[in-house]
Amino acid sequence: MTEKHREYIRKQIKENGLYKTSQLSGLSMAQLIVSSGIEITTKYANEVLLDMMDKEDIPTRYKGFDISHNGDGGVSWYGGHLTDIFGPKLKETIYCMATPLWNGNNMIPIDFDFYDLATPSENSSLYSYDIYGLYQAIITVREKFESLEKLLEWYRDFYLPTVYDKIMNECLPEVRKHNEKEIIESIEEYFN
Repeated sequence: MTEKHREYIRKQIKENGLYKTSQLSGLSMAQLIVSSGIEITTKYANEVLLDMMDKEDIPTRYKGFDISHNGDGGVSWYGGHLTDIFGPKLKETIYCMATPLWNGNNMIPIDFDFYDLATPSENSSLYSYDIYGLYQAIITVREKFESLEKLLEWYRDFYLPTVYDKIMNECLPEVRKHNEKEIIESIEEYFN
């Protein structure tokens, strides 16, 4: 690609934004980033990651979680696993919002929105929690990326493991702790 073409793409991105330039050109946002050589700000990084997530060009599963763009700029983590933390082996189901560089900001807000504890075989719910915004965490991140490769490395090596760690080792224990009495009562009632 010539420098003239590169400059034209940069101008289009500046005037129309990444999304509209992608729609007009028929190139993906990732292709536009690479072709133009523009600096990848958190705004562009957010848009590119959501676009790549929609196209499944980046991992959308991580350690038992399905990760998906909800179409409104948010990214959800949904998954379940077996646990025996309350005695009997039970299935915990978790739903969180954890958008990379949400709204173009240099952060990843995590909102733990749903928790369900059920019997694994019958899938009978013993305890369910569904309150938006009560359990949260915020991860602050750097503001710019040198290249698409660096952004994808950040997604793979920072975003995925860090969000997983926050959900499983901070938010989940907090949900369990604050709802322990109700959870224990539900388990005892079911098994007695």
